[in-house]
Amino acid sequence: MSRKRAFCAVAAVGILVILSLLGPCVLATPVKLEMWVLADIWTTPYETFMNSFKEDMLKKHNIELTYKTIVAANLDELFITAAMSKRGYDIASDWAGATVPLHVDAGCYMVIDQYFSDTEYRDFSTWNELKVDEKTYVVPLVSFPKQAVWNKALFRKAGLDPERFPRTWGLMEFGTGFLQTCEKLKAAGISPMVFGNKEGYANECVIDQIMFRQPFDSVEQEFEEVIGPNGTYTHPKSVKMLHLYKELYDKGYFMEGGMSSPFEEYYVAGLVGDIAAINIYGSTLAYSGLKAERGIENAGIAAHPLWADGLLNDAVPVITHTLGVAPWTKYPKEAATILKELLSTEYKTRALLESETVPANPYVNLSLVEDPNMKDLLFRMQRHTTPELYMLYSHAVWQAQAKYLSLFLLGEMTAEEALSKMDEAK
Repeated sequence: MSRKRAFCAVAAVGILVILSLLGPCVLATPVKLEMWVLADIWTTPYETFMNSFKEDMLKKHNIELTYKTIVAANLDELFITAAMSKRGYDIASDWAGATVPLHVDAGCYMVIDQYFSDTEYRDFSTWNELKVDEKTYVVPLVSFPKQAVWNKALFRKAGLDPERFPRTWGLMEFGTGFLQTCEKLKAAGISPMVFGNKEGYANECVIDQIMFRQPFDSVEQEFEEVIGPNGTYTHPKSVKMLHLYKELYDKGYFMEGGMSSPFEEYYVAGLVGDIAAINIYGSTLAYSGLKAERGIENAGIAAHPLWADGLLNDAVPVITHTLGVAPWTKYPKEAATILKELLSTEYKTRALLESETVPANPYVNLSLVEDPNMKDLLFRMQRHTTPELYMLYSHAVWQAQAKYLSLFLLGEMTAEEALSKMDEAK
């Protein structure tokens, strides 16, 4: 072999070696996947994180992602239309609750058990609750835990410990309970709680999703006794919790004239505006916004106070966003790879740190989380998380509940009468 030919052969081998070291992107056409993402989580920080994730997936797996944000208003129509036409997305985020089996029945998702081991993923928040007929169609992506968010500056103004949020309804051994905290805030001219009762909506959320669950020992028991079709809102435990909530109302602990919803109005006017100190139906989104506006030294986040003695009283209620794979995708294995990467500790930790989006994977690297309040919340989620059930309601039932609940809070009917009317609406 001539020197020239030998040199060309060596050079060719060298080029191949270099290309292989550079990764598969150089050697093959990328696999292209479209991913639908619910607009609820598509904040600017989360978008930045996902764009970085997209770059990583191209380098690591030669998968090119494109994103499309979708709104909840016409969610079912979008998914069912996609299933009928068998196109529109390869991967899609979705609500949990009743929407998952609805979209499974419509043919929106493929079974993905072959890609996910129960031994590896069974401890994820709400993983088992998302299964349909014992099969995995979607995986939990993002958690929206419900907790108390408070303005530490207003706690200081009222002479309260800004770093300590009450864990009980009344007095506790070392410190002040929730009622005493509210009374001190009110005495200092501060509205204790951010929402008002203009629509009745958010108050009902607090009762259904926080207070009603605390007396019960499991989500299944709560559903059977209260929320489900055979449950009754006149259950003695429900009546007791509603009376506790009315005590807050009667003592004037809600922000006067405050909107219950939409979120931006009561949140900005209350917590950020230094008018009200506590958002008892808070979220990490409220916490992130308060921290951005007032600084971490003035933003607190904690689990809700314990108002009952059921096993769920110390649980962290979460609303879960999910991810599923379209049955018509040409690249199911690659789509599953994207899901597995987003569920990994590496990317869940990055999403938390870079966009303060709380993961459904409990195994984030807590050593990298600096905020002690967030660290405590994540620790509690690892120990005891329970899924939200409100998405099982129909909108008409919600409206009826809000109507009768408001009448009770205004003193125009008893708790028993209001709950009986809510039962009739259900």
